[in-house]
This record gives sequence, C-alpha cells and structure tokens, in this order.
Amino acid sequence: MATRLRFFATYFDPEEAYIVHGLLQANGILSQMQDTETLTMQPDLRIALGGVKIFVPIAQFRTTKDLVSQTLAENRQTEDKCVNCQTQNLRTMKSPILPLLSFWFGLVPFAKHTGRKKCRSCGIKQPIEL
Repeated sequence: MATRLRFFATYFDPEEAYIVHGLLQANGILSQMQDTETLTMQPDLRIALGGVKIFVPIAQFRTTKDLVSQTLAENRQTEDKCVNCQTQNLRTMKSPILPLLSFWFGLVPFAKHTGRKKCRSCGIKQPIEL
C-alpha cells in the first residue's frame, strides 16, 4: 500500500533541505525531496522552480512540524549573548582599515571581520566564540 504524502516545506537552498531531510530520517520520519538534483545543478532556477520541496507522510505531519520547530527553537537559544547585559543584540565588528586601503589603491573594498562582536545595547566588545 502506498503511503500518502503531504507537502511540508520549501527550501531555496538544497543544502538546507538535505539537513532537514536528514533530521527527519534520523527521527524515523520517511520524507521525500523533490527537485534537488535540478536545483543543485542549475542554481539559477531555484526561485523559478519554487525551491526544494519536502514531503512527509500525512500521519506524521504534526510530528514533523513539532520536531522542526523544536530544533529551530533550540538553535535560537544557543545564539551569542552579551557577557555584560545578557541580550542577544550583538553585531560583528569589521575593520575599517582594509576598505580604506583598498579604495585608495583601486581594489574592491571588502571589510574583514575583526573576530569580535559589539553589543548594541550596552556597547561592550567581546571576542567571538567558535
């Protein structure tokens, strides 16, 4: 007997779709992806074809939705926090020297990350944890 599938999500990045597909497979949910090969070989068609589509069995749709939501919520909780005020309002600092030198010598100005973040709330600077 064939299992009836229901559309679950669309991802414009095939790599992101593979990550979600792997998460579902690791938790015992059989999912299928559509248009992965086409969009991997021709990335300019990602928007035109509507991205990579993931389908799951109708009986496991609610479980799938809860699993992906829970995983995304866990990832949001592990974001960097300010050591001073504990907010997640950090921005990556970039060096202003490289773009100025690049502009002066006629090169393309790309700002280099300094390896530090600055809190927008309290202004304290802290190193980026890898």
